[in-house]
Amino acid sequence: MRENSPGFPSRKSKIRALGYLLVLLLFNLAVQGFAQESPLSLRFTAPGRLAVLIQGIQGQFILNTIDTQAETVSRLELTWPEGLRPANPALKQDQNGRLFAVWEEFGSSSSRIGFGPVSEAGFIRPEALHLPQGGNSLPDLAFDAANGPWLIWDNGHADRHELLARQGQTGQTWVLAGAGAFLAPQVVCDGLGQVWVFWGETSPTRFRILCRVFNGGDWTPPQVMIDAGPFAIQSFRAVLDERGLPWLAWSQHGSPGYAIHALPPRDGLGEARSEGICLASGEGAQHINPDIIWAAGLGPVVTWTRFTGRKGVQCMRILAGGAWSETVAIPGVAAGESVPRAAVAGGRLAVGWRSDGRLAWREFPLLQLSPLPDGSDPWPSDSFFSWWLSRLFPTIINNPDLDESAYIGFGDSITYGVINHEYTPELGYVPRLEAILEENYGLSTVVNSGVGGEITLTGLARIPDVLEEELARYILILEGTNDTIISGYNPDVTVYNLQQMVVLSREFGAFPALGTLLPRFDAAAQPQRIVDINSRIRGLGQTMLLPVVDFYTLFMEYPSADGGVMSLLSEDVKHPSEKGYQFMADKWFEAIRNFPFPPEHVQVSREYDKILFYEKPGNMINWQDNEKITDPTLIRGYRIYRKLRAAEDEDYELIAFVEGTRQHFDTAISTDEVYAYVIATVMTDGVEGACCLPVNF
Repeated sequence: MRENSPGFPSRKSKIRALGYLLVLLLFNLAVQGFAQESPLSLRFTAPGRLAVLIQGIQGQFILNTIDTQAETVSRLELTWPEGLRPANPALKQDQNGRLFAVWEEFGSSSSRIGFGPVSEAGFIRPEALHLPQGGNSLPDLAFDAANGPWLIWDNGHADRHELLARQGQTGQTWVLAGAGAFLAPQVVCDGLGQVWVFWGETSPTRFRILCRVFNGGDWTPPQVMIDAGPFAIQSFRAVLDERGLPWLAWSQHGSPGYAIHALPPRDGLGEARSEGICLASGEGAQHINPDIIWAAGLGPVVTWTRFTGRKGVQCMRILAGGAWSETVAIPGVAAGESVPRAAVAGGRLAVGWRSDGRLAWREFPLLQLSPLPDGSDPWPSDSFFSWWLSRLFPTIINNPDLDESAYIGFGDSITYGVINHEYTPELGYVPRLEAILEENYGLSTVVNSGVGGEITLTGLARIPDVLEEELARYILILEGTNDTIISGYNPDVTVYNLQQMVVLSREFGAFPALGTLLPRFDAAAQPQRIVDINSRIRGLGQTMLLPVVDFYTLFMEYPSADGGVMSLLSEDVKHPSEKGYQFMADKWFEAIRNFPFPPEHVQVSREYDKILFYEKPGNMINWQDNEKITDPTLIRGYRIYRKLRAAEDEDYELIAFVEGTRQHFDTAISTDEVYAYVIATVMTDGVEGACCLPVNF
């Protein structure tokens, strides 16, 4: 770790203000078990009696029955017909209070869904489902007023996904929507015989929440409930009130992090709204994983996780008497290892979560919780669009305090270094890459900033701290494989988080490069999801003009004569072998050799251009190519930026793009002023590098 330079605190403050998306440890289980996130679902089966369904660390389903008055818990491990390999369960109830489970079943190249009643003996009898070809995932289940089951799910094939709905009693199936990806499909039934289906449609540049309603005869046309534009919706939940009208709560990215919004119903669906009521936001905290529950006789209850620093707190607000309560911290809930979930019955709130791999729970009277002492104010809604536009594609990568010989390896356990579930950072790609760089470029440092089990949402929270602590010029980002195995997976949220990592790196002055996800063949692997995300990562490299190392293709096409892809993976078939880590180091270096390293030996002098009867003064700028650039033919040109020396770094302006020469004569100056110049190299693929150190004249 390096010491900060004397002028650095102002930049540190800037990064905090813009980018602290904050905190760690969300979903962060070590990757020793079957799944990254341990799903948790709970229901009140009677006053004072909770049923909680969790997935154990080895993949088994465990039904916990809690007597909240006696504070006793009975634990029952569910059994399955032989051959099934279920995951990501959710607990549901029919109109008679009978418990059902709905889940995903992962195969080697596809996935299926199933649902069935949970017997008192702990056996789940799956319903016979005939599913379409392709990957079937993200299921949800509800029961209508006649106690008929309704099942919805995502069917994916190639680059196309379809949202399907099936009436369980008749088997009739409808295609409700088609999109590149869906977010959190949900089905809810009201007491009037109507079936509501909500889902998110996402792309790298647009996030929306939509719904359709089945009124007994047909489905209404798709209705856009929320159009968030370019701001990523991390997750959302829907509930119907006592009139059968929908309420929504969602976590939306804005300035500076994720915030919680709620959307009350209105008469008729009408036009889409771009925003609802902001319930929680503000600098210094990130607000994610909302849930919304209807409390009979009171109103909607919204719960979410509020992260500050490394601490997660579960929060709540309730709408009662026409006004929202203050933000309430739910005492004793440890957010971090899993997503806490809540249920309401009889004016009491129950919350369940995982702590140290075990089930934990608390129950409270709804109206006796105290307000959060440091509640935050909403940011102005009109700041969303200008904030996003101004930071999506920075035009200059500049920070003179960064070390030109330092690199950060940023990611999950593959970056940290794991072989066969054993943490072996000394054998990973990081020290191997450092050795290659030192052999070719002299003294170099590659910082290992890998965290085992990390997902991109947590990486996005962590990256500002890493940038500030390490002060490295270059950052190599390889993350997202753990996203593909969590429930509620959505590729566009993953890619949005990667995009924001790139944005924050550039704003800080670090030059980023991305890697595609490695192939994996373990029991939890989702091959189609990996292919899907990798396609989007390649597209991100093209749209944001940054280097991408296609590890997936490089691994999959590794010559069979040399052992093929399996020789590059360790026995756990999801982390590289020693040979694989060396291969990764070699490929990272091949990309680094083509980085647009900043010009060197920049000099500025005063010269005069003789024009007829007078001389026009100007500043002549000369420079040389960086010695690390091994192929100068890949240089397209140079961008030259200028500001008054006393001005802020944000005031640099592009004054010229120069091709075919290493000099520029700047005549648009005042001889009474002192200017600062920086220059960035631009390669033939359009990738612009970090700026050189400023030269004043």
